[in-house]
Formats: sequence, C-alpha cells, structure tokens
Amino acid sequence: MNRPVYIFDGWRFDTGRRILTDPQGKQVKLTCSQFDVLTVLCERPQQPIYRKDFMAVATASYRSIDVRMNRIRHKLDRGGNSMIQNIRHIGYYFTAPVKTE
Repeated sequence: MNRPVYIFDGWRFDTGRRILTDPQGKQVKLTCSQFDVLTVLCERPQQPIYRKDFMAVATASYRSIDVRMNRIRHKLDRGGNSMIQNIRHIGYYFTAPVKTE
C-alpha cells in the first residue's frame, strides 16, 4: 500500500519513507510520536482537530500531546509564522493548505 506524500508551504512529508524535508531541501528529524501527530495534521488541514483525535493515534495524555505539538511547531516554524494554531480547550488547527502527491 502506498502511503501519501504531503506538500505544504514548501515542505514535503513522505509518510511512506517517514521523511520530512524543509523548503530548502534539508531533512528534519521526527520522533515516532511527532510523525504520528504531523500525519494527523496533514490528513485534516484547515479544520479543527480535537486533542482526543491525536490521542487515538499517539496514545498519549492531553499534556503530552501539547508537548509534542510544541516541538513540531518549533521544527516547522521558520520566520515566525506558525502553521499550527492552538484552539483553546479544544485542540489544534493546521493553517497550511496541504496537497498530496
């Protein structure tokens, strides 16, 4: 089964090969749990995603989801524009439009 490759804001996220590449072509390391969380964000761009939805794939508590999201946010944020917005008491919103290859 082929896993999708997501393209967003110059980034390339190859879920089959588990590789995240930044807009300059450098690979960015992700932990397994960060990979799972980023996959959920790419599968549901530009819509609210509840914390419980992340917990289903990452088997984690609310707080650990917040920590993982913060670490992913720091890896993706180049130049101060955050692609991951927090929705207070609900979850997160991935602002970038996402295409698949």
